[in-house]
Amino acid sequence: SSRTGISQRHLLAHPNADDDEGEAETLKTLSIQAASNALEMSGLDPEDIDLVIVATSSPDDMFGDGPSVASALGCKNAFAYDLTAACS
Repeated sequence: SSRTGISQRHLLAHPNADDDEGEAETLKTLSIQAASNALEMSGLDPEDIDLVIVATSSPDDMFGDGPSVASALGCKNAFAYDLTAACS
């Protein structure tokens, strides 16, 4: 923690492979839920959003999750991309 400043790490929950209930929690589903909560708290409409950035070092899709997140939220006017970076 002294080198990176990271005091906590969170893990995604994955249901059992044999369990048909529920969808696996992925970076994309977590991002959509977090952004949806932020939109709700802000009172903004998804069409008011101009830019969606997904910052991660472990994307679900190697071509980027930003556009998928923007689409799922209904951010029709937004430019979207991934910012890929990692701490050393």
